[in-house]
Parts: sequence; structure tokens; C-alpha cells
Amino acid sequence: MRPVSAFLTTALMCLAGTVSARADWLAVHPTCGMGDAPRTSGPSELLYPRAGLPAFARPGDDLTMRVKVPAPLTPPPGVQQERALAGWYIELIGSDTLSVAEARHHYRLRVADVRPDGHSTLVYRATVRLPPWLAPGTYDMKVRSPGSGEVSAPSALRVGQGAVRIARLAAPPSAAEAAALARLPVDIWLLDSRDWEAESESESESESESESESESESPSIALPWLDLAGTFAVRVGDGLLAAGGCDDPHVPFQVAVDRTGADAIDPPARPTPSHYRDAEGAEVPIPQRGLVGAGEGWINRANVPLAVRVVFPEGPRGLSLAGASERLGFWPGTPVRPVGHRASVVGLWTVAPGGAVNPRRLDAGEPSLEVTVRGEPTTHMPAPVQVRSDGRVAMAWEEDGAAFVDQPGVHEVPVRFRWLEHHELHALAIGPRGAAKRTASATIVVTERPNGCSVAANTPPMGSFFWLGIALAFIRRRPFLCHRGPTR
Repeated sequence: MRPVSAFLTTALMCLAGTVSARADWLAVHPTCGMGDAPRTSGPSELLYPRAGLPAFARPGDDLTMRVKVPAPLTPPPGVQQERALAGWYIELIGSDTLSVAEARHHYRLRVADVRPDGHSTLVYRATVRLPPWLAPGTYDMKVRSPGSGEVSAPSALRVGQGAVRIARLAAPPSAAEAAALARLPVDIWLLDSRDWEAESESESESESESESESESESPSIALPWLDLAGTFAVRVGDGLLAAGGCDDPHVPFQVAVDRTGADAIDPPARPTPSHYRDAEGAEVPIPQRGLVGAGEGWINRANVPLAVRVVFPEGPRGLSLAGASERLGFWPGTPVRPVGHRASVVGLWTVAPGGAVNPRRLDAGEPSLEVTVRGEPTTHMPAPVQVRSDGRVAMAWEEDGAAFVDQPGVHEVPVRFRWLEHHELHALAIGPRGAAKRTASATIVVTERPNGCSVAANTPPMGSFFWLGIALAFIRRRPFLCHRGPTR
């Protein structure tokens, strides 16, 4: 039985794919919580993430959006052929980033998977893998689906590096307050739209009917905020924050929540006006002012430290923020392979209360960078790639392959290719002061392996059927097991 066992083990290894990345924080979003979108035709709509239901994810996570399209997709999603994904894309635009020399902080990413959401033929789950070198911060989103235009969602995605940090507000902040709150160490702001609707109703008693109608409308908030009046369940650390409830026609909301197996947690209590309450329950005054422009720089007018993100053109010159209290790091401000982008770098600093900061370009010197592909990469196992640099290195290959070496030195990175033919492995090194250097290594992806998908010796009787299947696959010109030809 030992040869049979070895044969099955090897076959399973050939069939197995890569381990999926972690998912974003949304655990349950029932169809009944989407309103009329799953049942009525109309223009495209981004149901998640959006204002009132933002996404929180970490670099390298899978972000699964819920997108309502005008008509059922043709061809229908299933086996993910390239033509089924054509026309989908997502763009992330840094909404809390300051610009130097007209540099832009944005990423165009490929949608890698599309599936129907439940039984609806109009709502689809579109999944994109966030690169591991994605800069932390808040992003506006643009999503495009086949046969429809772009759908935008401001401050819909928050990218963090650890557990999600939440805080609760009693009412929507003013524009000045929101600008300050956006730079505090909080990822998602919790609000209950029923609270401010009740306040609007009480205030309208002494005002005209027309004024009360305008005030009762939900205001636009330039923050990633979560409406506790909705129906959803999101993961906060090891717990599950669930709100609302509705009679979903397929799986009852509470049943879906119970299936997650996570312990329920409560949101922070409602704070008093002009304060917010953090996850530990402490009340903190809301800053009335934030970062204010002054000449070529900015001044922190809040009474608390603020985070400042600045994007600048990529090159041999770095950037310093004179007057900042701490430099937290640099990340690619555009994709590592910036096709159609002006290559940029984004840096993150903290600024103390009252601190005046000014951006200054530095002749910091390019970081060292050497990338070596070892051996001949194949489509069925990772290829070892040696990276040598004195900076942080972001890597990209094929459509959405990505890796991030966060520490300087010599590291070996496993790179998995999905396609045959010639490929380029792009690498971008960013030094400790923001100077950048890039390189590209050419390689050929092959499928030769000494023993194919079988064991070396003592092939079991079923081996003849195995090789017959491979022969038929070649005759029919279809990929089989470890052999995967170019399909693009």
C-alpha cells in the first residue's frame, strides 16, 4: 500500500492550490440587509464597501465586494476564464494623503474572482487580493463591472496593520472635526443613524418644515464610518460585532451569525456630545481643528498627535517632514509595475500638537537592490527568489502576484507563477528616507519535472490509467493536472 499512498499524496499535491489569504472583516451581510438592490434592476451599485458599511482589511487580505449590476452577467461566473473577468477592475485612491509635486496615491488592481451572492442574479461577490505592500490608510474606491460605468465610494476602505481600532461618535462630525478625526489612531468610526435622526426630529419642532427636512437627511461623512442601524456582522479582534436583524429568505441572519463561531461583543456606549468613546470605554474630546495648511507645509492645530501621509514622486531623492515627531515608514504610492501611473512613494509621519511641518526633498542615495531567480520556475511549485537590499522591497509578477520584504538584508521569497512563457519579476526597493530603486528580472516558466505527477518507481496498476488520462489530455489539447499551458 506504500506505493499507492505515495501516488495519491503526490497527485493531491499537484492538484492543490495556494492557501487563500485572510479575508476582510465582514463576516455576514445578508441579502435582506441590502434593501431592494437584489430584486430591482437599475444602475450599478456598490453595496459593500460603502458609506455606512466600510471595509477593514490588512495588506495581503482578500477584499470581497458586493456589487449590484444592471443585468445578469454574460458569460456567467463559474470557472474563472479570463473572459468572465474582463471588464472588472478596482481602483483605490488615498483619501487622507497630502501630495508633493502633483504625485498621486492610487492603485489599479485586478479583480481575480467573481461569484453570485446567494440566489440573486444581480448581486455578485467580486474578490480582489490587496497587495502586501499596500500603504496603510483610508481609501476612496472606484469599481467597474462589465457593461456599466464606474461606481465610486468615498472613504470606503480602511487598510490597517493590526487589529481593527474602533471608536463611537454620538452624531456626525462637522467637516473640520472629520478632518481631524481622520488622522487619529482609529480605523472605523461607529455611528447610529437613528441617534441623529431623533436629534433632527427634536430640533425641527422649533424650525420650519423645510429646514427640518434638509437637516433630517443623512449627511456625507469623510470618514470610514459604520452605521449601527444596519444589518451586518463584522469581526473586531477575536469577537463578532453584530447589528440589526432581518428575515433573510435563504439563511436567517442569526443562524448565519451563529455559524461564524465567534463570541458576540457590544459596541462602545454612546458618548456625550462633542466627545467620542474608544474601544476601552474612555471618553475623549473631539478635536475642533486638525491639520491646517501654512505656506508650503502644515500646522497641527489639534490638541493631540496626528498622522500625516505624504505622497511624492519616486526616484533617487527621498523626503523628510521637518518638524514631525516620528517617521513611521514608506510604502509604494502606486503599483510596483506602474503601468499608466506616475510612480510615487507614500510616507507616514506623526506630528505633535502645535507642530509645524514642511516637506523637503532629500538626496538620500538609492538603496541597494539585487533580485535573483534560482533555478527554472514551474507552474506547480513556488520558485525561490533571493532578494538582497538595504531597504524594504515590494515585488510584483504576472497580473496580481505580489510579495513584500519588510526588513533589509538577504531574504528568500517563494514566488508562485500561474502561467507559462516568459515573465518579468519587478522589484522596488525603498530606503529608510524614501529614496527608491527598481529592477526587473526576466525568467521562463516551465513545467518539466523529473517524475511528472507520479512517484519515481513501483507505479501501481492504476498508473496506466493515470498516464492514459494525460495522453488523452494532450490529444484533446486541454491542460491536465500539473500541465497547464498558456491560456491568455
